[in-house]
Amino acid sequence: MQRVGDSTSTANGAGEFTQGQPGSGIDATIITVSWLNAVQRELIHLILGAGIALDPTDDSQVLKAIRAIQTAASNWENLANKPTTVAGFGITDASTKTETSNAIQQAIAALVASSPAALDTLNELATALGNDPNFATTVMNALAGKAAKATTLAGYGIGDSYTRTEIDSKVSELSSMVDVLKKLPIQGGHKGLRISTTGLSSVVTVQAEQVITKDSAGNASRRSQLAAAVNLSVTGVNGLDSGVLASSSFYSLWAITNGSSDACVAALCPVISGSTTTGSTSVTGLPSTAAMRAGMQFSSGAFPGGTSIASVDSPTQITASAPALSTVASASLRFVFDPVLPAGYTGKARIGMCLTASNGLPYAYTQIAASLRFDPVAGSNTLNYLVAASGAANPAVSVSLANLVPPTARKAYLVAGTTSGYIGFSPDGAFTSTPGNGYLAPAQLNGFPFAGGYNASGPVPTTQGELILRRMSFLYDASGAASVVQLMGWEDEL
Repeated sequence: MQRVGDSTSTANGAGEFTQGQPGSGIDATIITVSWLNAVQRELIHLILGAGIALDPTDDSQVLKAIRAIQTAASNWENLANKPTTVAGFGITDASTKTETSNAIQQAIAALVASSPAALDTLNELATALGNDPNFATTVMNALAGKAAKATTLAGYGIGDSYTRTEIDSKVSELSSMVDVLKKLPIQGGHKGLRISTTGLSSVVTVQAEQVITKDSAGNASRRSQLAAAVNLSVTGVNGLDSGVLASSSFYSLWAITNGSSDACVAALCPVISGSTTTGSTSVTGLPSTAAMRAGMQFSSGAFPGGTSIASVDSPTQITASAPALSTVASASLRFVFDPVLPAGYTGKARIGMCLTASNGLPYAYTQIAASLRFDPVAGSNTLNYLVAASGAANPAVSVSLANLVPPTARKAYLVAGTTSGYIGFSPDGAFTSTPGNGYLAPAQLNGFPFAGGYNASGPVPTTQGELILRRMSFLYDASGAASVVQLMGWEDEL
């Protein structure tokens, strides 16, 4: 604290204010800024030191600060009516002075009664107790010190228990392991799956006892008793994810969930043009790769069956998982795009594919698990199986299935018939890397059809079989114009 005389020479000899005597040449005390600031700081420090925030509208804060300091000072040392006994503090595990004294007296009496000569007097006992006149207090203080010695397991020497930090760490490790387990690939992602259409409407009926969905982070969820009627003429939940239903197009079908409700949605598999080079995995000249991702499946006559995107390299280029079979400046590539999920839905699982006819409605079919068969129905848009090839073919020719089976198909189910002569089909490139070697290839030792037959007359099937789609094509041999190979369905990779 400053006296006013510490900052001005106009104070009196005691360093205090003076009114001055102009007639005698004595000036009144001049108040300096430094003294005023010092006084202000002293008062502010008093208020702040009491834990009170400054309030320019309150002129009683110094008084409040003094009272607060006074209250704080009396909390313990000067606290009125505070307990003075062990019982007053609610302590039940300590002895009072009286109890301790009585116990000592009884112990002394007992000891003296049968003690050895070295401890049969109070003096000897006092010496043994260290001549401590406040022995009980000393013992109590020692016990209190022991009780407050440590706040940790290690402080008490306990080694067979985990600390809270160790438990939290192990819980965190367990949570991380659970997250990993949630993202592990799950085999058999569906059970009791059945999908069907009538060929008469845009509705796809879906049933499944169980479907495993995954969100964008890879977390899996088991969904049970899925039942949905997916109307491809509308958009949103149980409809198309976007756009309008297109004719002669493939749509992927997806089970979706928001955690509490389950439904389905369909997404178009668009055909996009890109440039391919024989033996190269690069696909260039794509109009956009914005909706593409690594692992996305696509198909084309220019690539083997089961090809997918290995990496997205630029806005116009991707790398395929397999090298191209041919050089095509503008190859048609059909992609299985991920659906645009309705608001609130995060989990999804692809459960099938469907193909629309020229009238814009899905062909009639039934899918059980991963196997799909078309259902020819009178009066529908599916009067017969889809024609893959027809007419005479001698020598064998390569027939593309790229527009008849989806990119996710791994097998194709074919049936062949002829009114006369022979007919057959076999995997394209099954015997040689050159397409077109089949039934009548003179230089091919095994130049026989994978499935074939001969029919003298009558338009009846003569052979049927399934092909593993190493290529999205097959070899076709026939001797007569009235010959045909039709697609009965496919097996999906779910």
